Amino acid sequence: FKTTNIVTNGVIGHVRYSTYSVSKKNKEIQLKESQPFLGNRKWIDFSLCFNGNIPNAKQLVEKYMDNECWHEIGNDTEFLVKMVERENKLKIENALIDMLSEIHGAYCILILTDIGVYAMRDT
Repeated sequence: FKTTNIVTNGVIGHVRYSTYSVSKKNKEIQLKESQPFLGNRKWIDFSLCFNGNIPNAKQLVEKYMDNECWHEIGNDTEFLVKMVERENKLKIENALIDMLSEIHGAYCILILTDIGVYAMRDT
């Protein structure tokens, strides 16, 4: 496990118990799936932590992500990062609102940017 010298005003993290059998047995996959996942929108970097289940994720990948398929994305957290990145809204808040209107399931999402922290959950 590597660390880097990062200068920041805030951090988020999440230890998620994997329910996927390969992840439970493979330490390399566990490290790869450690959260937060990092993403980038045009003018802002973000970190995203997720816990839950999004049953319609595969359908949304097929609907919105022409160049990718579900097995290339790998998990719900990476899918959410890609959903936030693909939204064309100028403000991240509007991108998150649009994303939340599309996903279904039971979940909690935490996003950290250099301008704020966003906490979301299913309704």
